[in-house]
Amino acid sequence: APSSAAFSVDATAVGDRRLRSTCLAYLAKLDNDADLCAKHFDSATCMSEKIAPAALLAAMPDSDHRTRVLQAFYDQAKANGEALVINKWFSLYAMADRDDALATVVKLLDHPDFSFNPNRFRSLVNTFASANPRHFHANDGSGYAFVADQVIAIDANNPQVAARLCTTLATWRRYEPVRANLMKAALERIKASPALSKDTLEIATRALA
Repeated sequence: APSSAAFSVDATAVGDRRLRSTCLAYLAKLDNDADLCAKHFDSATCMSEKIAPAALLAAMPDSDHRTRVLQAFYDQAKANGEALVINKWFSLYAMADRDDALATVVKLLDHPDFSFNPNRFRSLVNTFASANPRHFHANDGSGYAFVADQVIAIDANNPQVAARLCTTLATWRRYEPVRANLMKAALERIKASPALSKDTLEIATRALA
């Protein structure tokens, strides 16, 4: 059940919140209990207690609870000017294990609050590449193609961010032939991109060597 205890930063309270969030994750996974997650979100006394149910809801099927909670998470962060929390909001969608995960991430590239600011960009694109394995490693290569597109897109603005994102494709040899070839093709497309920065070119070249 949601906690009624006052917020505290002592070790016992922190441990209790972590345990409660872990239990919530197990219970919610049993039957996509959006109502339970929403109750925990509404009773939260700190950000960690809000993030846990919001992340679970982000990965669940569409529902009124899901829509309301994710919108409330964003609206509160926006009203308070909390850029780091808005970054987290983008990350919730990027890591959500839903069939429309990639389509949602692509749509969020056009969100008014998305930008090539390094932290904002990483919160969406890098989180997708590193924390959403089913969709990054989709059989059709769509996740790899998306990441390659974003490496090329941000390279002119921030070569360091582009190079870091490019490393998510550098492990292609660890995978079975179909995925390995798709990852390799994405790296080759990055390497062949005109006016590629030295940082990103080095990563792509080394990964393909």
